[in-house]
Amino acid sequence: VEENVNIKIILMNNNSLGLVHQQQDFFYNRRIYASDYRIPMDFIRIANGEQSNLAYVRIRMPSGKDLVFSIVINRWHDNVAFMFDEKSRLDPSKDNADYIFDFVGSYPNIFVDVKYDEVRDFFDMIQNFQDTPEYRRRFVRFGITREDPRFWPAYDWFQHYFEQMHPVSAGLFDLNRYYYRALPHNYDGAE
Repeated sequence: VEENVNIKIILMNNNSLGLVHQQQDFFYNRRIYASDYRIPMDFIRIANGEQSNLAYVRIRMPSGKDLVFSIVINRWHDNVAFMFDEKSRLDPSKDNADYIFDFVGSYPNIFVDVKYDEVRDFFDMIQNFQDTPEYRRRFVRFGITREDPRFWPAYDWFQHYFEQMHPVSAGLFDLNRYYYRALPHNYDGAE
């Protein structure tokens, strides 16, 4: 309002209410109410299979004042009482994702750059993602992997935006967990 900016709010179904579902599962004898969504989310499954759980997304707005949000993949743990052998307690069928308008964490797994006129296609790709060559090519159009010539300009842009949003607490993004594979823009999933 102060900047006289036309604001649009996007309400998205993040596919699950994981904590609510977990509480109903544990404490209410598995009487699940209003938290069980059976829409398959292959995008989450593929992201988890690649050990990814955090994406920073830039939406390039026509006004030049771009939007940033984080996609956080929440991994469902049946039990968190132990530090070791985490894989044995994961239940990928209950994983979900949160979309948060801010930077979450310091270890991005991938940067995503979406032009305003491609927003619908981007969210359609995530919602309907299938592990097919077509959908992998669509993802690579938006995702910026290490070999992509857009990588360092994207890193610099996200780092600068992070410092603007959080001038006191911002540090450098740690790329140790960034997606490790180099993917050509015509990538179709074949090795």
